[in-house]
Amino acid sequence: MRELENTLHQALAWVEPGMPIGREQLVERLAAALAPVDRALAQASPHEPLRTTVARVEAWLLRRALEAEGDCRAATARRLGLTREGLYKKRKRLGVE
Repeated sequence: MRELENTLHQALAWVEPGMPIGREQLVERLAAALAPVDRALAQASPHEPLRTTVARVEAWLLRRALEAEGDCRAATARRLGLTREGLYKKRKRLGVE
């Protein structure tokens, strides 16, 4: 979390007031971490409901957390602030195996 905060402070120092922070202002590591989210959003149709787009990104985040915890569901649930039952329901709803 501290690294993200520092990265955002650095990016804010480089942009003009009122201008958006672009990828070029972010460190490579953060930009690389966001690349899969960018791909998930790029797949979204302009006519796709927001709920569908959010579910696609949420599924990616869930898969990433499961992978980081070695597919240990209890640890993944703790990491995400969910109960094991909540994680089970979310996996089922999103189709994450």
